[in-house]
Amino acid sequence: MALRKTDTEVLVVGAGPVGMLVALLLHEQGVAVELVDEAWRSATRSYATALHQASLSILKDAGIGIDSLGPAQQLERIVFYDEKESRCELDVASGSGSLPYASILPQSSLESQLEAELNCRRIPIRWQQRLAEIERANDRLTASIEVLERASTGYAVAKTSLQVARTEQIGARFVVGADGIDSLVRRQANIRYESVGTPLEFDVFELEAQDVNAGTQHVVLGESTTDVLWTLPSGRQRWSFQVNGPGTPQRERIKSRLLLQVPGEASRRTGEEQLRQYVSQRAQWFDGKLGDIVWTGDVRFEPRLASAFGSGSIWLAGDAGHQTGPVGVQSMNAGLREARALADAIAAVLKRGSPRSVLDQYNDACRSEWRRLLGHGSGFHAAATANPWIVERAARVVTCLPASGNELKTLASQLGLVADDD
Repeated sequence: MALRKTDTEVLVVGAGPVGMLVALLLHEQGVAVELVDEAWRSATRSYATALHQASLSILKDAGIGIDSLGPAQQLERIVFYDEKESRCELDVASGSGSLPYASILPQSSLESQLEAELNCRRIPIRWQQRLAEIERANDRLTASIEVLERASTGYAVAKTSLQVARTEQIGARFVVGADGIDSLVRRQANIRYESVGTPLEFDVFELEAQDVNAGTQHVVLGESTTDVLWTLPSGRQRWSFQVNGPGTPQRERIKSRLLLQVPGEASRRTGEEQLRQYVSQRAQWFDGKLGDIVWTGDVRFEPRLASAFGSGSIWLAGDAGHQTGPVGVQSMNAGLREARALADAIAAVLKRGSPRSVLDQYNDACRSEWRRLLGHGSGFHAAATANPWIVERAARVVTCLPASGNELKTLASQLGLVADDD
């Protein structure tokens, strides 16, 4: 049987929020695009995320308004604490313009709306199709794609697993890797994914909220850990407690879009005991009621940065190029900004005759911003009027702010933190 081959201008690998947005923005500029993902569908879980102001603006320009994303909770203020008391409060609602600094909503709502917009424009997502290899020939790339199907295995106990049904080829001028921290696109391009910090591990508890203080993010900066309490639009709260600090052993945890543990009776009791212990030790200021635990999980984030965001005809966006801690939700939101910048640069080359140096500029801008966000480049310094408690923790505070780019500078300035390059 002849090997099936498709030709396109850009192949996007990975149909998470960043990959779907890249495909959508390329199509808007007249670029032919194919989008593949080895999962069988988009995320269905209601795990909440926060969209920064810049992300909301980008989505709005792409035809996805905040109202279409379903129930959302606008972030109005951030309160910083030590273990015993509040130390600083940041009003993020005033002066934020027509869009909030951050809006909290289920990530599944974001992915569903992006997929719906792609469907409206007749850009199908090729689910259960996995990149195997990229071959280069002059200015063309050929990607081998494994088409997966579910197959039953076992005799006494039936099981299902994904198997390769056939292999197809997609020819393209460019390949965009939006395929996450384990990016095969990045590995095919021989780009290093360099560790730039100590892994961050968190125990996460989502519970039915009692005495909901909507619109407030509570951030606890302990001696060696950072914890956060979010109020979610579903009437729930989420506590995330960092479990590792200097001198504590690391646990083997893997960040996963599918991480979800619904407690049974035994694990629920264990979870309640652990949650109450965390709160009593690290959040002595908390005087609310702890509702019933809905689910618990543990996640690991390892600060990493790609040695380059691409070269030639292969480029990266989102977690394929970086990973950082979860408190400021900076990794995904910066990824959405990267999606727009990369789509514009590729479209400029393909449709407007721009030199490929515009892609080098994309690489330089991404590397520069992420060196700042990860504390390895031009960062922030404190003005003379800044709160001394904030001054001592400036680098940690910046990673907790729900913003990136110019919006991060604006938000940090309210705390008396000034970008070094301003």
